[in-house]
Amino acid sequence: MILLKEFAKVFPMMVALIATLGPLSAEARRNFGPHKGYLENVDGERDKKYQELEFFQPPPPLGRPISERIFNEKLSKEFRDKYEEKFGRTEIERVYQSPNRTTYYNDVYGPTGTLEEINKERKEFGDFMFRRLAEYHVDDYLKNDPSARPIYEVKERISNVRVEVSKIRIDIQYSIAGNTLDLKLNNPYLDDTKIRVEMDPESIGPSSVNETRLMVGKRVTKTVFMQSDYLTQKGVVSLVGRKTLTRNLSSSLTAATYTNGNKANRRETIYLSGVTYAF
Repeated sequence: MILLKEFAKVFPMMVALIATLGPLSAEARRNFGPHKGYLENVDGERDKKYQELEFFQPPPPLGRPISERIFNEKLSKEFRDKYEEKFGRTEIERVYQSPNRTTYYNDVYGPTGTLEEINKERKEFGDFMFRRLAEYHVDDYLKNDPSARPIYEVKERISNVRVEVSKIRIDIQYSIAGNTLDLKLNNPYLDDTKIRVEMDPESIGPSSVNETRLMVGKRVTKTVFMQSDYLTQKGVVSLVGRKTLTRNLSSSLTAATYTNGNKANRRETIYLSGVTYAF
């Protein structure tokens, strides 16, 4: 009985509240309408196709990738050739000459230094790459800037000299980065004939000569290339033959001997053969 009396007291208030909220909710539906993402009818929801991820095409690049702007094909070939001249023409030769943690650097010239000295050689090669990159890109800026192009032309006339005699042309080129002087003989008989004078890499301009290299190369067939090097200071002559077997597979044969006339030892002459697969 007590509950019925209490309910009778609050019932008129509940009726008044419902009567008030009813028109407001209808007004809200008229003003706002259906919300995006909510369905008024779910009958066709099961058959609807949904795509959770939308893939967009990446925007077109603004220019060449930075790696191509820093390292182009010309620089890559130059670094590769320089590395081979310094540490071995073929992969098997570089493996044979590579030092380990306990022995000296035993190569065709005999023991030439400790691991610390060999690491210094590799550091010097890295320094050369850095200097050559700076030299190349400074030249590229000077060449393409009209106000600075006269400076570039003066540098080119000093660094590059060309002499032509009949069918033979001699290109003389000086590299500031490596402090080397190249005399390249262009002729119809040999594909690569060059004399390189290597001076002190820490200096710029004429300085003490560390090594003089005589390099002769000839492509015998489309797949066979022969090259001979002679180091006058160390008295080492080498012959390297490469043959391309497939697009990724090649073979090589290396022979080198010591010609200074010192007492012979087993390291003075080497014969190496190897097979290389490039992924």
